[in-house]
Amino acid sequence: MPITSLEEHPVLDLDGADEVDPDLNLIKALGGALLWEKEVIPFGWRTHIAFVELLGGKPELRRNPNGKPFVTDKGIYMLHCRFDGISNSADMDVRLLTRAGVVGTGLSLGIAHQVIIGCPNGVEVRSQA
Repeated sequence: MPITSLEEHPVLDLDGADEVDPDLNLIKALGGALLWEKEVIPFGWRTHIAFVELLGGKPELRRNPNGKPFVTDKGIYMLHCRFDGISNSADMDVRLLTRAGVVGTGLSLGIAHQVIIGCPNGVEVRSQA
């Protein structure tokens, strides 16, 4: 990726993701500072545990090193939800987002046109056809 300045290119459309599928749908989750990362309001967060488990996930409240709940920059808790696979990410996104108390899912669907993946032997670039 060439290095440039914001004066030369004032609009950059870049973001990081933790996982990408063959259709370039992205999953974010580990940063903790963005509203779009699997966040739930603190009130009643435990009610989402069984729901996510029914969807096939293994939810876990993100905690600080001191064991207290990690709180994002917006005062929201994060549930890290591990899945062995998501067969229909659009359906999963809707099911989670329509649940009261869920602020975001961490799924970024249909927005990436190209991804750059760091691999052990270099970089892989995938683009939408």
